[in-house]
Amino acid sequence: MKGSLILKITFLIVMMAGGLCQRVVSQDDGRALLYFISKDSTDNELLGYFYRTQSPMFSDPSTPRFIVASRNRNFIMGIGGYIMLRGFYDFNGISDGRYFQTKNIPIPNAGNPRSQLSLDVSSSRIFTKIIGNTKFLGQLEGYVEGDFLGASRTFRLRQAYLKFLGFTFGQTLSTFMDAKCIAPHVDQYGSIVNSTQRNPMIRYERELGKGFGFGLAAEFPPFSGTYSATTASAYPFFPDIPLYLEYKWKTGHLKLAALFRDLPYKSLENNTYHGLFGIGGKASGKIRLFDPLTFYFHTAYGKGISSYFLDLASEGLDLLPDPDRPGRMSAPKAFELYTALRFNFSKTVYSSANFGYCRIYPNKSYVNSDLFKPAAFYSYGQSVGANIIWEFISSASCGLEYFWGKKTVYNGENGHANRIYGMIRYNF
Repeated sequence: MKGSLILKITFLIVMMAGGLCQRVVSQDDGRALLYFISKDSTDNELLGYFYRTQSPMFSDPSTPRFIVASRNRNFIMGIGGYIMLRGFYDFNGISDGRYFQTKNIPIPNAGNPRSQLSLDVSSSRIFTKIIGNTKFLGQLEGYVEGDFLGASRTFRLRQAYLKFLGFTFGQTLSTFMDAKCIAPHVDQYGSIVNSTQRNPMIRYERELGKGFGFGLAAEFPPFSGTYSATTASAYPFFPDIPLYLEYKWKTGHLKLAALFRDLPYKSLENNTYHGLFGIGGKASGKIRLFDPLTFYFHTAYGKGISSYFLDLASEGLDLLPDPDRPGRMSAPKAFELYTALRFNFSKTVYSSANFGYCRIYPNKSYVNSDLFKPAAFYSYGQSVGANIIWEFISSASCGLEYFWGKKTVYNGENGHANRIYGMIRYNF
């Protein structure tokens, strides 16, 4: 169902972009120009369109190098992405995956692999962005992006959306997330709590003046539950409703977000459908303390929102059985915290350090039941990371990063891991 929706969104973007291109070119002289633009280009008019709509996340592609534009520049299409080779070495315990997550640390460490060495290019990305000036919709932005992190390293569609008049239609980063509060990183995520949840959505955003902004969305994410012999999954009917209020100033921003969820399930006791109410809150921000030093943070807490926490996603923790009421379920609470500092040694060399903490709180009736397996149930994870990144030419960078992580399960046992990353990335 979700894949079908994504394909429809992509088809819609292509069709609208084609119609826009045809309309703009017909109003011009029927010709378009192809540009190859370096990062140091003085053609600020063309680059300005892409800088204003560029994602603030370090792991997202930068401005494109290949641009097709109509002569009157009412229609601009950029094609870009990056090629990235990332290698890592785990020692004194491993996080079994291409990116560092404490949930992948085996417990106990003894008897499990103590080290691993690997290279990976599947995080490389490619995108197409379309920006057009229209008579009725104002400036229209279309974006399609993918990487190679699908099954068996196949191509995977990450984002596909249209933006105009403050609306976003398609799949992109959840409104509950804050892309600006994450420090530069080499790992795919940069911390065990830096989720990049991308949902199909309809979103509206608006600047309220004097630095304030507001956003509200209807989103359709997956959710993950653990079911008993008397419960089963059910199809969602209501979307998730995230909203935020943001305040921006010259040296930073603060953002408050809330999330409301409907969590459906089926009772096999009497063959009926039920739903629980999930709710969460989040505070995040980025503040330049003084010229070379910037502080980042986010913290979130709620019940039934574990799918939005990176270390808890897809672990069946949005819903848990309620043994005191056969055929019924409960929504456990979860908490996460992220802090980071970035220091700029120069315009091309910078470093960051971060701390992440994530915890799940199962309900007491589940913990005291025969269904509960404390030796396998994630309790909390924590990680510390530090890196240094060098942009050695205008379109390329390299970096080193170290991570330490620890996972603790409910009975108190824990495992730990250490990882060193090396990365080289070329933007085109």
